[in-house]
Amino acid sequence: MSMFRYVAAGTIALAGALVGVGAQTASAGCTVNVEIHNVTDEDAQVDWSDSQVKIRYGTWRTLGSSTRSVDAGEEIVEDFNLTFGCGTARQYRFQFIQDGDVWTDYFPSDSTFTDNQTIHVHID
Repeated sequence: MSMFRYVAAGTIALAGALVGVGAQTASAGCTVNVEIHNVTDEDAQVDWSDSQVKIRYGTWRTLGSSTRSVDAGEEIVEDFNLTFGCGTARQYRFQFIQDGDVWTDYFPSDSTFTDNQTIHVHID
């Protein structure tokens, strides 16, 4: 085999390996379903731009960039594509607004983490 063929074969093998790495990186995330259930008798909002997620020893990352209404007695569902795999333990904090009051709720709590892909939070 000529030197050109060795170089060409090596280049093709390297390109194939890089495509495999790219595909693996793209699938390393996780889609998480967040269900917000307003169990009160007054409408509320969830502020996604001030709602965040983090992994253990990580920093807080914003979930979204909008605010969404949650009517009294109703539930909304949003899907978020997060970095790291679905087996990664995460902690969430959600900012709610209702009747001019603003507060933050943690899921599962302010000191624990979960690897659940469905997050169900009550506004109560």
